[in-house]
Amino acid sequence: MIRKVSNICGLFSGALLLLSAAGCSKNDAAVPNDFTSGEESWVNDPSQRVPITFASYGMSSETKAVKPGVIDGTAISGLDVGIFALAVTDDHEPAESGKPQDNVFNTHQYPQTWRLADRESLLLTNEKVTTGSNGYIELKDKFYPLDDTYQYSFYSYYPYMESTRGQSGSDGDYYSVTYELGNTDVLYAYDDAYRFKSYPGELGFNGGYIRFLKKYEEGSQYYTDYKPKLVFRHLLTALAIQANSTADASSVRVVKVELKDVYTSATLYVADSRTSGNMSGKMEPVGEPDETTITLKGGENGEKTDFSDIALGTEYTELSKFIVFPGDEAHPVSEFKMDVTLGTCSSDGTLTGSTVVKTATVTPPKGKTVFEAGKKYTVNITIDDAVSFEIATELNEFGDGKEATFTWDPRKQALK
Repeated sequence: MIRKVSNICGLFSGALLLLSAAGCSKNDAAVPNDFTSGEESWVNDPSQRVPITFASYGMSSETKAVKPGVIDGTAISGLDVGIFALAVTDDHEPAESGKPQDNVFNTHQYPQTWRLADRESLLLTNEKVTTGSNGYIELKDKFYPLDDTYQYSFYSYYPYMESTRGQSGSDGDYYSVTYELGNTDVLYAYDDAYRFKSYPGELGFNGGYIRFLKKYEEGSQYYTDYKPKLVFRHLLTALAIQANSTADASSVRVVKVELKDVYTSATLYVADSRTSGNMSGKMEPVGEPDETTITLKGGENGEKTDFSDIALGTEYTELSKFIVFPGDEAHPVSEFKMDVTLGTCSSDGTLTGSTVVKTATVTPPKGKTVFEAGKKYTVNITIDDAVSFEIATELNEFGDGKEATFTWDPRKQALK
């Protein structure tokens, strides 16, 4: 059976209005659900509210997560995510059969019709949920409205921020949050409901739609597969910084690594009902990448900036990772400028002389002109016995990277 997994292209102002999870009056007046009978009594009892539950969970198989500093694996366990359920309309044509449309990894989102002023169009607004074992998402005591006036889609993001607010525009409203870049992995997911020709009345997730899934001739399978499903993907790019040295240069270490003239913050649009252009799931950099710096950070608390305590050998050792905005059509990024500070150190990592800064340019792999969101690139720093090093970038699973060699002349800038 084919299950739609929705993605959108692109990335991880007006008066501010912060709303809690919308408690529709229709929900408040509902008859309490009977969860003690061993049966889901709400299925055939329209006076009972339908609980909001999710299907399977995880991360898109299209992207490979990396660690530390970013989320690892295909299940997002123990993470605080924010979830929205907002009113939409469905402009798809129904499937020709009674089964869902064959549309996998669809890049089209249903038009969002919710408005901040219409509380019943806001079913969930920035609901904080900590994902459970294997990334399971459970909402407690959250229900669809008793009537089916509205249909909803779900939007989710990580890391959760209390500052995620609804803002009003002239032609619609939107929810957004701004992150500092460099050390923060931003994930995003959304899901629209399938439209069934055999049940055209429901165009999005609501109580009637969930009841239909439960009663369908293949009931349990449809109920499991076609409930809301949040499949997260990475919106930013990881640059993994690795270093090695020859035996003759074992005392030379990487002290610090910085990216220059780079975007240092970006805004994620979690949901967007503006008719002028839907920015949902996209990240937009803040400011200009002029005279800005991001310093490589690592360690258990993510605050370490001095890597001189890491002894280098002939095998590459990963120092840490940058998490950066990869660029888009409106904000192209064709390269990253990097300053690498080197120094001679004793065995315990204490500097024994002056340091030297080498500037390098990191470009996309061979055959590529841009960096891609959700991908990890490896930047290799090699220090040889002539006290020179080269930097190369390579895209995981896509072959060799474009190389650039830089030589440090010890006669002009000798390490003491």
